[in-house]
Amino acid sequence: MHRTLTSLALVAALTVAGSSLASADDAGTPGNHRPLAARKAPPSPAAKEWSSVSPCLLGTVKVKAGQTRALAVRGRCGVPAWATDAAVNVLAHSTTRKPARTYVGAVPVAASPGRGDGTGQTTLTLSPSGALAVKATGGTAKVSVYVTGFAAPSIHAVLAYNGGIVSGSPRVLSSTRTSAGSYDVVIDRDISNCTPIASINGSAFFASAYRSGPSTVHANTYNPAGTPVDLYWTLTVIC
Repeated sequence: MHRTLTSLALVAALTVAGSSLASADDAGTPGNHRPLAARKAPPSPAAKEWSSVSPCLLGTVKVKAGQTRALAVRGRCGVPAWATDAAVNVLAHSTTRKPARTYVGAVPVAASPGRGDGTGQTTLTLSPSGALAVKATGGTAKVSVYVTGFAAPSIHAVLAYNGGIVSGSPRVLSSTRTSAGSYDVVIDRDISNCTPIASINGSAFFASAYRSGPSTVHANTYNPAGTPVDLYWTLTVIC
């Protein structure tokens, strides 16, 4: 009987202790930040987001057999500096009497004499400098490249309760805690026409965000009572 009462007392004590810990979490007590927002990892947004542009001629290059030339893409035809990939159409023709074979990136394009041969739309990864490599084999060719769209990493990050970035895309440059539950986040581009969304995962806590400058977001995190508290939170910027 004594053992039974002792066991029941121990269970009751653990239950009370567990309730106290849960209450401390739910109240946003300093020192209990990570269990709230890091308990459930947020779903990862798409690694890249595609945008279309009006078909635009990036350039026409003359390439000799065995030669490789770089065709700049970033900063032209509406393709921004943060683009990682491009959607293009390619038109090529041989400038000699014999056919040539050309390549834009790794995509082969036949180049027949006297007329143009083309590809359908294809997607290519840009070089670190933001260019496409154009080369030819078997003869000299003229290659025209038209861009129709581009891809860039989505803007998202999981941010720490005390400032700083836990994880996310490289386009979120920094996060600074300015006061309790208040943060300034710097993005790598102008977000004047974008919408920032702040959220808390796995709890009744909530957050808000707005654009506070050409490339900055201001956000606040709150407990269920509406009091600003420091929390882990997630930022997504949709453009």
